[in-house]
Amino acid sequence: MQKLIIIVVVIISVIAYFAVKFVRSVKKEEQEKEQLYSQHQLPPEKESLLAFGALLTRQRGEVPGILPVRKLDETADGLAAQWDINDSQSAHSTIEGLLHHSEEKTEWRAYSENLLIKLRNKDIQDTEETAEEVRSSINNYQAATTAFKTDLDYDDSLSVNTDLRAWDLERAAFLARCSLALGYITEDEAWSYINEAQRQAKEKYADWKDYFIGFFLGRSLEYAESSYEISRFYGEMFEANSLWVKYPLKSVSSQE
Repeated sequence: MQKLIIIVVVIISVIAYFAVKFVRSVKKEEQEKEQLYSQHQLPPEKESLLAFGALLTRQRGEVPGILPVRKLDETADGLAAQWDINDSQSAHSTIEGLLHHSEEKTEWRAYSENLLIKLRNKDIQDTEETAEEVRSSINNYQAATTAFKTDLDYDDSLSVNTDLRAWDLERAAFLARCSLALGYITEDEAWSYINEAQRQAKEKYADWKDYFIGFFLGRSLEYAESSYEISRFYGEMFEANSLWVKYPLKSVSSQE
């Protein structure tokens, strides 16, 4: 019995040690982010533009309200592995392809929008004959709409007019920040790309809620995302003092 008590005490002590260590680590990172924000704080008309790309910036542990990216080695590896971006030319061509419909992106949009229509109209079912890629899209779409119904009072009619463009625009704005941090593009070029993302988004979407739905509908046709993760993203993007709360989508300043 005494041995058992000792073992339990040791286990509790170990758990407590790592819990305290984790909390301290999180607190330290938050303090570093606050310090960076103070050092690089922008005027509202510039900061508001950074609402575009903020979803992916926040997801990757960066500071949404400032232009610099902290994790340079991780960013360089990610851009090279996931995007084949490793210099100025590849950075420009990739970002411009997202913003202005490269041939590859045009083909993907045609495929995905056609598939989305079928999913909305329930014209496609998951059967043994269904291609693996389509089966994955069906499952991902169902996870996304489950989260939308829980957090956004979503119904299928809401998505009828939802364009998938946000999936490309959010990535373009995020890649502009990453490419600037790695010296692939200039600051003026980064702002120009982010500004183009906001211009197109304001034409397509009524508010951040529509933008969020468009982003995750597009993402769901390429990648798996649990309904829990989508709900978590939604909660973070609309918490107090977030860029999406500070700057409603239609109020974001255009930089000419």
